[in-house]
Amino acid sequence: MFRRLGARVIITSANPDGTNINAGCGALHPEGLRKRLVAAGADVGFAFDGDGDRLISIDHLGEIRDGDYALAIAGRHMAQQGRLKTNTVVTTVMANLGLDECLRAAGIAIVKTQVGDRYVHEEMQRMGANLGGEQSGHLLFPDYAPTGDGILSALALLAVMRESGEALASLATCMRKFPQVLVNVPVARKPPMESLTGVMERVRVFEREMNGTGRILLRYSGTESLARVMIEGADDTRIRVMADELASALMREVIARWDERFPRRVFTEQEIAYCRARRDPVPHFAARFAAKEAGMKALGTGLRLGVKWRELEVRRERGQAPTLVLHGRSRELGLARGGRRMLLALTHEGDYALAQALLVDDDPVLAPPPAPR
Repeated sequence: MFRRLGARVIITSANPDGTNINAGCGALHPEGLRKRLVAAGADVGFAFDGDGDRLISIDHLGEIRDGDYALAIAGRHMAQQGRLKTNTVVTTVMANLGLDECLRAAGIAIVKTQVGDRYVHEEMQRMGANLGGEQSGHLLFPDYAPTGDGILSALALLAVMRESGEALASLATCMRKFPQVLVNVPVARKPPMESLTGVMERVRVFEREMNGTGRILLRYSGTESLARVMIEGADDTRIRVMADELASALMREVIARWDERFPRRVFTEQEIAYCRARRDPVPHFAARFAAKEAGMKALGTGLRLGVKWRELEVRRERGQAPTLVLHGRSRELGLARGGRRMLLALTHEGDYALAQALLVDDDPVLAPPPAPR
């Protein structure tokens, strides 16, 4: 398609083997494409996901532009041409506050739905809008197709570049991204957030502190046993601390609701024993879950390729730094990326937990964790 339109195209990560879908590439992991684009001096890069319905773009400076940028650029351009029906862009509650700021400055309304392209699509149909999508890069242009299509979304951005005579980097200056932090917490059940009184009190404290310059969103995953804490604000360092404090407060309340089976789906017996032996186990559980998430990110896959939380085990030998030991599927993926275990930097102080993971190739002899009972 792009070659037929006259572009010189360089293709990468296009050799599927049946198991490597989204593995360290595409819209979910655009960093590799970014390096290739900068090395080639290309004008623009487009990263699609495995089923081709998402688009993440990269400008000629190597800056990654997600779905929020695409909605801002397309929305303003369509409004200028009188083609934006109802003068509204539909997105989800996860959209960055910068998108609100950008569209409203151009006199464009923004409507937000719960997370999921189906909800965006339903709202667009209800109100007759013709532009919507998600930060993840799932964009909807119903004037041309009824469903999300990454190539169509890329063509829409190229059309704006061509008609305006501006590069993607220039077009993207219409939006100022607010720092955004997302932290996950494992849950056994999903009671209404309003019923978690300790958590909601911390939310109110932080909202007063931000005084309208940011926002806090707590929600449950629709597909996993996770609660998500999302915070946006002007100070990146401060909102990271806020997010981790809220995650720990949330974990403190949900631990009381765990039955004995649930922690064994996430933590190994050794991890559970270590945490429960501490005077206050909550920060230790929080730090270990943060370590597992950091490990998932280092593997570049998350749960999508069959990795289980228990397959990434935090171990701390006496007098030594903690490590994240890989078992099962996580070990297979680690070996494919050139490593056998991960070095960890763990921090937990009060209700603050942070973890960083580095994949390394050395392999001490370690037994696998026992299967959950």
